[in-house]
Amino acid sequence: MRVDDTILGAILLAFAVAVVAYAQTFPTLGGMAFGPDLFPTVIGCGLGVCGIGLMVTGVVRRRSRNGGPWIDVAPWMRSRDLAGNLLAVLAATLGYILLSDWLGFHLTAMAILALLFLKLHVRLLILIPFAIAVPLIIHYAFYSLLRVPLPWGLLTPIAW
Repeated sequence: MRVDDTILGAILLAFAVAVVAYAQTFPTLGGMAFGPDLFPTVIGCGLGVCGIGLMVTGVVRRRSRNGGPWIDVAPWMRSRDLAGNLLAVLAATLGYILLSDWLGFHLTAMAILALLFLKLHVRLLILIPFAIAVPLIIHYAFYSLLRVPLPWGLLTPIAW
């Protein structure tokens, strides 16, 4: 799929405005020349400049081609299987958001991986070890190395 640069630039510019506006709500630190809003504001301004640049190039390109479609969908993207895969990933993301606090990261991630692997027709010989190992590796990376707590949910009694 190809989306015109003018549309992508407008989306990026809107996101940049939202980032800068939200960063302005961060508390200020007394006696400091800058606060926690500095880096998000700088990043938001950079994204805004990129968004404006995309919009300008999109308008110039559309004028040189005398218009054209705003969104061009390639034939291979009209496949029901690919649309189903996209919906499965979106459903998995929503499922993680809704279930991870109650069920816990480990069980939720294992279930999501197993279901996505089944949707993609992965053999059980590969599915089962990966659905078990990948959440454990992610847990180690986040919980032990990066010190980011992940929800334990039902496994809280055996949390290590």
